Amino acid sequence: MKLSNLKQVDAQGLGFLLGYSALAALLNYLTTIQPTSASQETRPWILGIGWALIVLFYLPIYGAFIYSIRKWNWSLDEWGFGLKGRNWLSIGLALLALLFVWLPLPPIELGSLRIGDLGILREMFAQAGFSMQLVGGYARVAEELLFRGFALILFRRIFSHSRHSWLWAILLSSALFALVHTHRVTQMIQLFLGAAIPLAAFTLWTRSISTAFILHAIAGGGPVGGLLAVIFFFGPAFYNDRKKQDRSSKTGLEGIGSEPADE
Repeated sequence: MKLSNLKQVDAQGLGFLLGYSALAALLNYLTTIQPTSASQETRPWILGIGWALIVLFYLPIYGAFIYSIRKWNWSLDEWGFGLKGRNWLSIGLALLALLFVWLPLPPIELGSLRIGDLGILREMFAQAGFSMQLVGGYARVAEELLFRGFALILFRRIFSHSRHSWLWAILLSSALFALVHTHRVTQMIQLFLGAAIPLAAFTLWTRSISTAFILHAIAGGGPVGGLLAVIFFFGPAFYNDRKKQDRSSKTGLEGIGSEPADE
């Protein structure tokens, strides 16, 4: 695939995706190699500045989401904000995961596997506080918009001439996700195979971004982050469903109006 053969929209999208991913990877690397001291207490105003910078850094992704719909005519269904068919398999799994985090359910033992034993995780996020969970959820939702939304749509469009456009989309979006998150090869492979590919494949198969949204938001923002992801998903999803119903009703009325009058 030559860049000269790309459509203008695809070229713009690819430039944004690669440029933003490169910047994110660089910042992640710089923050990883900086020594941190757990003994020093961070002042509230420093935390406030840090959270503001996080909000500003991820804002372009939300802007790209809106821009792609208004200017490039990417549909909310393409983005995974649907409420039909297999969408509900993804939505149900996502809500079940959120239920396990929010409710003090007793652990379920399946041999050596314990499901629902999330006391330590709840305690950790409770210590982090509401604001940190909210910012964490905001950041993880943005990452899913970029890698399981924007990147999947873009690569499927770029490789639309191929029968395996879905496979290219999964592999390339997952590779970018892994490259951005770590510079260590072993961790990169684990993230690529263990998280990125399964999430991308499940998102494409169910045509819903809800599971990726909520699972990643829970991992980075706990119960509050997961709830934020639910709100962000169902807002556009209900809007999309209502818009399709309105179009269907309008089409039906136009069809009735176009019937020939009885003579």
